[in-house]
Amino acid sequence: MKPAFRGNRYVATAWLILLGGYICVAVLIPPGPDRIASRNILFCLMPLLVNGALLINAVTPDWRKKAFWMLLAFGCSLWMVGQTIWTYVEVYEHQHIPDLFDGDIVFFLHTVPMIAALTMQPHKRSDDRKLLYGYVDFGLLLCWWLYLYVFAVIPWQYVVVDAKSYVQAHQVVTALENLVFAGGAAMLATKATGYWRRIYAHIAGAGAIYTFGLLALNLGVDRGTYSRGGLYSL
Repeated sequence: MKPAFRGNRYVATAWLILLGGYICVAVLIPPGPDRIASRNILFCLMPLLVNGALLINAVTPDWRKKAFWMLLAFGCSLWMVGQTIWTYVEVYEHQHIPDLFDGDIVFFLHTVPMIAALTMQPHKRSDDRKLLYGYVDFGLLLCWWLYLYVFAVIPWQYVVVDAKSYVQAHQVVTALENLVFAGGAAMLATKATGYWRRIYAHIAGAGAIYTFGLLALNLGVDRGTYSRGGLYSL
């Protein structure tokens, strides 16, 4: 068995264990502090596991491929930071997350490095483009999405405080961002060949599932059927 294949099996097994653990928590533990704590701990472990798999792939002399995997890992790190803040508030401080949550911007920004990773186009030859351009692309993307968030969301949080408008604006810009990520990966999948086509297709599929799952979660919250730590969060 090749080491890479063995490593993939280990990562897949660990991921299935985490998913199975969350399902057990959602089904077997009644609503309350224990379920919330278990759910948050598992949600902190998920990006940590994904980061490990991404950083293993980043061990390569090819700057395009290295930047691609490192930017994806950076996005997962931001996701983990946001989830850690969420866990601290719910588990340590025993407080309900408010609608006007300061940590929402961290969750929003975690997709920006992932979009920047797609601009690296690692399926191309490394000498087609300078590394400096990749840094410029990432800086421009970060500024643009941060400007969009500050323009569309922040006023409802700090200028004219309106929780309902804030939540709606946050949902819209987040859905747009996730659709750009999933759509970009799908477009690259049509242009790449070989194993990179599969990688892009998997990323596009994961992005689409995450996007529609988030929409389903928001719909459950709006309808009042959402329960913290329940299957909706899966």
